[in-house]
Amino acid sequence: MSSSSLFSSAKLLGSTLYISLQKMKLSFRFISAVALLFMLLVATGMGPVTAKARMCETSSQLFNGPCLSTTNCANICQNEGFPDGDCKGFRLRCICNRPC
Repeated sequence: MSSSSLFSSAKLLGSTLYISLQKMKLSFRFISAVALLFMLLVATGMGPVTAKARMCETSSQLFNGPCLSTTNCANICQNEGFPDGDCKGFRLRCICNRPC
């Protein structure tokens, strides 16, 4: 093998190595940009957390029978002085709700 052949092989290997390093640098930049964008999207969705008032639940005193209509339960609970009511549980009880 002649020295010019070795020189051209080394030059070809060097240029191939340079191109692959450039591609790796480009892919590293791309992956970093995607990761940064993902973190920004996740962080904006987190936002400030607002505390919700605890709700106290009491079984309705005036509701009779199984609770099949949440609207009816809410109306009965409002007559009892509660702001809201829901049908809950396996036995379908009318439960009145109010902030604690």
